[in-house]
Amino acid sequence: MVKKITAVTKARVNLPTDVNAEMAAEIAKLQSRISAPSGDRVQATQSKTFKFPDGTEVATFQCVIVDFVAANMYYEQAYDRNNITPPLCYAANLEPMDLAPTKAAPEPQAETCNECPHNKFGSAGKGKACQNTRLLGIIKPDADVSDEMLVVKVSPTAIKAFDGYISSVARTYNLPVRGVITEIAFNPNVEFASMTFKAIGPAPADTVLLAHSRKLEAQTRLLQDPDFTSQAAEPAPKKKARR
Repeated sequence: MVKKITAVTKARVNLPTDVNAEMAAEIAKLQSRISAPSGDRVQATQSKTFKFPDGTEVATFQCVIVDFVAANMYYEQAYDRNNITPPLCYAANLEPMDLAPTKAAPEPQAETCNECPHNKFGSAGKGKACQNTRLLGIIKPDADVSDEMLVVKVSPTAIKAFDGYISSVARTYNLPVRGVITEIAFNPNVEFASMTFKAIGPAPADTVLLAHSRKLEAQTRLLQDPDFTSQAAEPAPKKKARR
């Protein structure tokens, strides 16, 4: 006897436009309600390798950059391997010109980063006392929905190279950066670990759609405050004397 199977129709939920807008706004504010996850960073080492959360170390890798934000970090003390501390002041924003210390920062140094004395050239030798960077949310070129998004912090010496790369992708491919496969490596022509960025070509259509669907997730993660109470927070990179 053949058992009759009854099809079950899934109900479709059609939400009003204003509710959808409210839900999107709620998701965008999640970073102020949850702590930043740990263990999702790709660490750049002084020996010019990238260390992934699973312990893998490589000299170069390919990825799709879902989105990125500008971030500034001010540390009161120089890097000490035996006493790693979180930043004293911190700011992150989609727009570099709108950077301002987060309210959760232990000691905000100014109302905005533009007016902060630590964010001026010459505040630390020829450079800045405040560390300027870009934070990238990345996925694998062949990622699927179950793959974790990882975070890469661009070395301060590579900010101009990264910003120039973003403009180059837009001109060459007429696409945002999530539309291409990016190769991240280190500049072999300098002693310190400064990153380089290169477009390998258009990303697979499925990966581009996935990256686009995770744009808000990337922004939410990248705009989250660091754990200011943690002694395991990521330190400022150790500066090498230039000759």
